[in-house]
Amino acid sequence: MSPWEYDVLLKEAQLDLRPVKLAFVQMDPWMFNQNELNPTTHKPVSYPHEFEVFSSMRERLFIPGWNNKVRLMLNTIPRYSLADIASALTYCRHGANRPPVPYEPPAYHTDPKIAALQRADPDFFPQNISRMHMNDYQFSRYWQNTLERLLSRLAHANIPVIFIHPPVKREYYRYVECDSHRQAEYNRLLAYMADLARRYPFLDYKTPPDCGLDDQAFIDYGHFTKTGCIAFTDLVYESLQDPLARCLGPD
Repeated sequence: MSPWEYDVLLKEAQLDLRPVKLAFVQMDPWMFNQNELNPTTHKPVSYPHEFEVFSSMRERLFIPGWNNKVRLMLNTIPRYSLADIASALTYCRHGANRPPVPYEPPAYHTDPKIAALQRADPDFFPQNISRMHMNDYQFSRYWQNTLERLLSRLAHANIPVIFIHPPVKREYYRYVECDSHRQAEYNRLLAYMADLARRYPFLDYKTPPDCGLDDQAFIDYGHFTKTGCIAFTDLVYESLQDPLARCLGPD
């Protein structure tokens, strides 16, 4: 999910944020690329899927490309389809009594065959998926503003924020580094991340060596194996002790 989706979730769900003591925000380069492609379909990701339901009129007009603007404008009314309404009524009638769905770990953590398929899938090789995530990298000021809007909402609720940038294999970054234009646009993201690090606690782990791991921690370009997941979780836990004390106080 992108910062825009988290912000919309908080706004639409109208959650009571008073019990929330702290927010963790994940930082990934693809979140701010205006030209991202879907890693499996290789089609442009012009905006989040939920944009067609939850975006404002101003947001719909901002999205680049007249085809996108027209499609979003045509979807403005009705906001919810009959199927959406029927689904909501069904949930209201029966959903509250359903037991919570238990957390299921990724299948590649428990099934060796699925792990082998994931490891061998070219779409998730670092040199391939980076061409989708970082396609013709163009830092989007708009997506930056959506993150700032989310941060403002959390600040208004007196919720401190800690940023975490999880690692990926080193090869992931070569696509932006081999082209001066892409590198210049990516540098705008790096400058923004440096600004965030001055304002908030920021655990910045660009590649495995930054957090004492190696490529064996990953099943593919950046999804952790079970062992890697546990090792990274332990590392984050230890690294959070000082920021947590500063954000939450001695108690």
